[in-house]
Amino acid sequence: MGLIANSDLGHRIFLSVTGGKIRRRTKDGNEEFYKSVEGKFKGISMRESEYNGAPVNFYDFHLVDGNDEFVLSINRASSVARSIVLNLASVKSFAGTTIRISPWLKENNGKQFTNISVYQNNEKLGWVTNELPEVPTVTVGSVVVKDDSKLISFVQQLVDGINLVVNRELASDEPDGLSSELEDMPE
Repeated sequence: MGLIANSDLGHRIFLSVTGGKIRRRTKDGNEEFYKSVEGKFKGISMRESEYNGAPVNFYDFHLVDGNDEFVLSINRASSVARSIVLNLASVKSFAGTTIRISPWLKENNGKQFTNISVYQNNEKLGWVTNELPEVPTVTVGSVVVKDDSKLISFVQQLVDGINLVVNRELASDEPDGLSSELEDMPE
């Protein structure tokens, strides 16, 4: 084992979704747009950021292609993030497969919305369930807001399950390592 030069590690490429496309901001401040991102799925992490002084939580979807890691960051409360999670939760095994995430625009009553399709080995996935927790409206002080806490908790449970599958598969790809060596040691 030794040090690895940065050039051997590949790149971490941060992406987002906007206007029905995958967006990449370049180092020079320009934007590039793509119809999809794909690679070996390596899990979902959560990251907190700040917007106008308020905390905002993001899901970071990690896909690896060769030496490049794509990190697709999407607001955790968005329907796009929820849809990706609901699709990925239907996957029984990620080992040896390619996941593709493809956003697209849908028009409804004159408004455009970003929808998402998720594919495993070029086969379109469906949601693991269509039965989602209700999002009731509640009054906080004098303001009426939607209480999506049960929905967010449900989606987080799916994320935890997805990561459990990915971590088990990653662990099974590695040799037994130290634990088997310790078993073979004399007492």
